[in-house]
Amino acid sequence: SSDLLKANYPDFWFRRYVLSEWDNYSDLVFSEFRDDVVIDDVYESAIATHWVKAQGMDYGFVNPTAILWAYKDYDGVIVIWDEYYESKQLPEGIAQNSKQYEIYDRKPIVADYSIKNIKTGTAHRPEKTLWDDFCDMGLNMIASNKDEYRNILNVNMLMKSGRIRICRRCRNLLEEIKGYKWKAAKLGDTKNQPETPVDKNNHAIDAMLYLTNYLSDGRSAIDKDKERETKNSIGYLTTRREGMRHIDLG
Repeated sequence: SSDLLKANYPDFWFRRYVLSEWDNYSDLVFSEFRDDVVIDDVYESAIATHWVKAQGMDYGFVNPTAILWAYKDYDGVIVIWDEYYESKQLPEGIAQNSKQYEIYDRKPIVADYSIKNIKTGTAHRPEKTLWDDFCDMGLNMIASNKDEYRNILNVNMLMKSGRIRICRRCRNLLEEIKGYKWKAAKLGDTKNQPETPVDKNNHAIDAMLYLTNYLSDGRSAIDKDKERETKNSIGYLTTRREGMRHIDLG
């Protein structure tokens, strides 16, 4: 129903595709961003072992390289809790910063696969790329999904449902989110407004889009303590015994 769509989908999507109001919506890409998305800083020691963890990376040299650290907790809430945002850094320095948190050792780093096209090879290995360099430095590189519009819709839905939080220390990401806008239609253009954001000041945003798509894709944290408590409960053991009896009896 229309009410169900309005409750679950971002306002800009509902207005466009349900109400057909192409001219009357916010020009902000992340229209569902609210103050309660931002939370106090979380530190490494507070992150549970079994929460799902990953990093998002958007590589740049003249433009900044942005890296975001995130986890998804037992309730399915994604928390982006730290960022790296520096320009003119060599791959070794980027890799060193990526590995600064021990709990993220060998955890996925979701990155723009276009860096597979940046050649860094020598005469002995001419096909080598920057992607290969990062892998050789011990980073667990995962190619990103590049469906920008779908990823933006996903983040807006996470914001609307309260399933994403961003720590205050991620200042560059928050600044980019607040200023990220759709491209405006040209004067006199009779077509609908573009489905494309302005490609500017979006390095941390791109890292967020890669990261949240990865963490949203069916990955869930397992609470080992709750799982153990459930398996030791009388109800679970009784149900399991009855099931085994049923199997034994044929």
